[in-house]
Amino acid sequence: YTTALRLDDGVEATGITNEEYIGSAISVTDADGREELTPGKVLIKGRGNTTWDTDKQPYILEFDEKTTLAGLDRGSKFILLAEHFDAPKILNKMMFDLFRAAGMYYTIGASFCDLYVNGVYRGMYTVCEPVDHSPGNLGQKLQKVNRELGLGTGPVDTADGIKAFTADKAADDITGVYIIEKDGKDYYNSKGNVGFTLDEYYFSVKYPNNLTVDEAKLLKARFAKIDELIKKKDPAVFEYIDRDSFAIRYLLEEFGWGLDAGVTSWYFYYRSGDPRLYAGPGWDYDGTFGESNGEFLNYNRSITEIADIRGLTDMLMWDTYLMEMPEYRSCAAEKYRNIRPLLVELYETGADRYFDKVFDSVMMDSIRWSGSESLFEQGQYEEYDSSRRFLKFFMYHRIEFLDRLFEVTAAMPEEPETSDATHTVTFIYNDGSRKTLTVKDGTELKDKDIPAPDSGCCWISGHTRTPVTFFPPVYEDMEMYSGTEEQ
Repeated sequence: YTTALRLDDGVEATGITNEEYIGSAISVTDADGREELTPGKVLIKGRGNTTWDTDKQPYILEFDEKTTLAGLDRGSKFILLAEHFDAPKILNKMMFDLFRAAGMYYTIGASFCDLYVNGVYRGMYTVCEPVDHSPGNLGQKLQKVNRELGLGTGPVDTADGIKAFTADKAADDITGVYIIEKDGKDYYNSKGNVGFTLDEYYFSVKYPNNLTVDEAKLLKARFAKIDELIKKKDPAVFEYIDRDSFAIRYLLEEFGWGLDAGVTSWYFYYRSGDPRLYAGPGWDYDGTFGESNGEFLNYNRSITEIADIRGLTDMLMWDTYLMEMPEYRSCAAEKYRNIRPLLVELYETGADRYFDKVFDSVMMDSIRWSGSESLFEQGQYEEYDSSRRFLKFFMYHRIEFLDRLFEVTAAMPEEPETSDATHTVTFIYNDGSRKTLTVKDGTELKDKDIPAPDSGCCWISGHTRTPVTFFPPVYEDMEMYSGTEEQ
């Protein structure tokens, strides 16, 4: 069971927008039904870009004063992630926890909850801290000095790729706390953002949100220097970045096969008094472990290939260049040997604990949103247990991949479970004719096993409604339809 979070006082889900906060009463009970939060007031609004356009929407909660919610650290703002595109419903919290267990200095706390709005069940959510939840942990004191600059108008755009506030006083250094996100052009240009551009890359500064023009110029110059040194594979770059945090993030995102690495929701931060750039906190992992379609089901490739796989021109290729540097690769190899037991334990038993925790809530969520329409359906399978098995299957092969990458000879854990059951995979042509394969449980279909679709067509999953370029293991009966990618 999970925490129950209730928003009442007449608020309706249809009345919540992602533009302005509205007030609501709030009450919270823990998994045993005990009152966790004294009933009070909270502000709520929607959040997200793609996720806001789904039927099950994410939200932001903001309190007047710091409070504890769902066992998380005290804060005044919390995020409710809808996990609409995450079939297991555990991936964000699982990855946040893994970052913390791996020793990352700055991480996101998260918990699971069931959300009720005005008495209506809205589904299972991940409640978590925002990325800028506690900059004081990074040494906020020096940052306050930089805020005494006499802010003027803003944010304003400048000709040299700066989006920030004007100020009466000049900032001559960036000795304070800064949290920076690598994201896409559309998000960068959205209302209220501050930051800077560097060639085809867009960086939004999440903290402070009243960044000054001078600070933005200093940050841009620092990032330009780092980018230059990394592309030259110059070891001098390690005077500018924290090698350990970069290596750990790379390893965990490589383990999870994170399709957004270097592309979007990729965070960095500066700590007060420390000139080095740190990687983190990790964020936005609902598309990891093969939960996205197409070539992202291929567990034998590296995240350093994402630009080629996705046809991207704005991927920040720092992981790729760093992994070609002996000094960095040896650091990553050492870190991998240290965290490998965490990955093995997660595969063997840890993931199952997450599944057991949320099972009842996921079943309720699946009933609540059974008729939901979205860009694509959740995960690769109809059955939740199939999603559980697929996650563990993917974990196993990512450990196997990393072992090969770093030439680790430690024994692999037992292979993913299969049964004596058989399943059918039915291929349906445009004229209505069918070809059906009967295969053993857990079979990975290869190209030679798959009949050709109609001319000019490809196979489209009956569940995900997207083209299939790499078949997941067969854990249940499946249907594939002949069609074009446009369909």
